[in-house]
Amino acid sequence: MSMKDPSMIALLVKPFVIGAKLQIKRYEQARVLCEEDAILGTNLCMHEVSALFEDLATIAYYLKVIDLSHPNHDLWIDVRHHLRHDLREELDKDEAKKSGRAKRLKINQNLQMDLGFKEDSIKVGDTVIKLTEVTSYLDWASREVGKIFKKGVEQGRIKPS
Repeated sequence: MSMKDPSMIALLVKPFVIGAKLQIKRYEQARVLCEEDAILGTNLCMHEVSALFEDLATIAYYLKVIDLSHPNHDLWIDVRHHLRHDLREELDKDEAKKSGRAKRLKINQNLQMDLGFKEDSIKVGDTVIKLTEVTSYLDWASREVGKIFKKGVEQGRIKPS
């Protein structure tokens, strides 16, 4: 089975969908903590959001490999790269890439960090990402990989245990 086989990709995507759903719950818990301890809560939110977008970008990457597109794929990847690269300014030395992401996410280029953690959303620059939007995407991804998984079973490419 090739790594670009849709059945294989379906198997790879599922753990990241599950992980992203867990990260949303963890983000919501961290967000509540912001009311009690703003510094600890904000640090936890930062961690959970970073992990969430790592999962979302991984899902987007795998689904792009098998030509499944979604309007938010590039957004997930941009946010992931912003959180994991641009904020540290150490890994992504390509200013054109960084500047392009900042423009797409509407981040004030005078700021190194422009994040907001709300009860129902995450703000990156002027880009607001509703948690319902993320959940809807994860439901869509689950349905799509479910169809691929079912087809793989029917074709004998996947043997369920």
